[in-house]
Amino acid sequence: MADEADKPDPVDADFASAVEQYQAGRLTEARHLCERVVLRAPTHAAAWHLLGVLHSLTGNRDDARIALEKAVRSNPNDPGAAFNFATLLAQMGEHREAIDNFRRTLAHHPDNHQARLGRAFSLARHDARPQAVQGFRRVLAAEPANLTAVMELAGLLEKTDLPEEALDVLDAAREAHPDSVPLLSTIVAICKRIGRLDRTEQAALALKEMRPDDPEILAQLGG
Repeated sequence: MADEADKPDPVDADFASAVEQYQAGRLTEARHLCERVVLRAPTHAAAWHLLGVLHSLTGNRDDARIALEKAVRSNPNDPGAAFNFATLLAQMGEHREAIDNFRRTLAHHPDNHQARLGRAFSLARHDARPQAVQGFRRVLAAEPANLTAVMELAGLLEKTDLPEEALDVLDAAREAHPDSVPLLSTIVAICKRIGRLDRTEQAALALKEMRPDDPEILAQLGG
């Protein structure tokens, strides 16, 4: 007769099965197994984390928030759970709490540029502009072609009455994104506002070459 100690722990077995089901794309089965795990082991951080991910994938943000918060509380040193929780919070507009969880992620993985970008984005939405500017600059120092960081930083600089610095940021990104309509449109708008009509026309003509029949672009050029 097999020793009782040799039997696998049912909680561990269920969680291992949940991971297998998740990897196989069987999300409902994985969710049921995770729910069974946390019912038996309420502080099972990895199960709460996976359950939060599963709820997020199926669009159930409220339950995802509950699960990911329990994952972070059960294991505050898990940067993956903190990152997923922060990302969800930012999507839900809860930027103050998102900032804290992005910071927790970066404390363990300072080279996680997605977390740094997310934190800068939430700082900007939380009206902490100087810190957001610094955050986006750090993202661009590591990833100069990150168009999201470029557009966000340029927008913040313009809002803080630094349009020339905003143009410098946009110009630096032109080589990596020569066909970016949003980038060129922003250059047109800023140049027009500060009276740089020569540059306005130049950028508007470049836009027209990309989209010759776009009425909005033609209106910009006409203006």
